[in-house]
Amino acid sequence: MSNNLVIHSTDTAIDTFIQNQLSERTRQAYRSDLKHFKAFINRPVNEVDAAVLIEYRNMTSSLYSQSTVNRRLSTIRSLFQWLHGNHMIPYNPVQSVKLLPGTDYVKTPGLSDSEALKLLEASKGSPRDHCILAMLLYLGLRRSELVGIHATDLQAERGVSVLTVLGKGSKTRRVPIPAQLEVIISKHISVNVNGFLRAREDVKVPLFGQRRDPLKPIHPETVRKLVRKYCRRAGIKEVSPHSLRTTATSNAIDQGCNFVELQYAMGWSSSEMVKRYDRRRSEIKNSAVWKINYGENK
Repeated sequence: MSNNLVIHSTDTAIDTFIQNQLSERTRQAYRSDLKHFKAFINRPVNEVDAAVLIEYRNMTSSLYSQSTVNRRLSTIRSLFQWLHGNHMIPYNPVQSVKLLPGTDYVKTPGLSDSEALKLLEASKGSPRDHCILAMLLYLGLRRSELVGIHATDLQAERGVSVLTVLGKGSKTRRVPIPAQLEVIISKHISVNVNGFLRAREDVKVPLFGQRRDPLKPIHPETVRKLVRKYCRRAGIKEVSPHSLRTTATSNAIDQGCNFVELQYAMGWSSSEMVKRYDRRRSEIKNSAVWKINYGENK
C-alpha cells in the first residue's frame, strides 16, 4: 500500500480522541502510533475493516518487536472503541483482531542485591544523583514519576514521611518513605533544594531540578544517562531506569510482600503486572534444572 498520508474528515475526530487523553506522554505516543497507522491504511478510518487491521498487524510484525506491534494495536483498539462509543462508526472492527502472543513475564532485567548496593555506593559523592538512584531502587518509580516530583510532594503524616506520586493516567498514590531513604532525601534537599524553597515560596520547586535552571525538572533522558553512568562507575552491567523498578519489585516479592500492597505501591491498575514479575522470578529460582544431578557432587 502507498505510504502517502491522506487527510480525511475523520482526522478531526482522531485529533479530538488524542487530545482527550489526560497525559501528555500518552498523547504523544497515541499521535505517533496513529500517524503510522493512517499512513498504512491510506483511506478514511470509517472504511477500515478487520481484514485491513489483520494486514496491518501482519505487516508490522515483520518489521517491529511484539511489544511495539501490540502497543500500536492497543492504541488503534482504543481509538475504534472511542469512535464507536461516540456513534462515529457503525461497528468496531478491532474486536475480532487478536494481539500477537507474547511472554507472560517481564523481560526487563533487574540487578542483584549486591549490584544494587554497588550502584548506590558509586553515587554517594553526589547527593542529588545518590538520591535519584535510591528513590528508583527503594520506591520503584517510573522515570516520568521521578522527574515530576516537587519538594512539596513530600509530607509528614503521623510521624511518617510520605511521598505523593503522580502516576500513569494522572492517578496519584501515596507511598511511605523508608528510614534509610529518608536520610538520603534529606541530605539532597539540604544541599540542593532548600535555598530555592526559601527564595521562591510562590513556585513549586522540583525535587530534582536542572543544573542550569533548578526551577525546571530534569528530563527523563537525563535519568537514563545517569543510571548508565553509575553502572559503569560501579563496574556492573549497564541497565535502564526501568531495570531499577524491576529490581525493586523483585526484591519486594523476595521479602514476601503482599501482591495487592505491591500493586498499589508501584502504581499498577491490576495485580497482573505483579504476577508477571513473580513468574519471571519463579522461573529462575524454582527451575527444575537446579535438581538435576549426575552424581558429580555425591
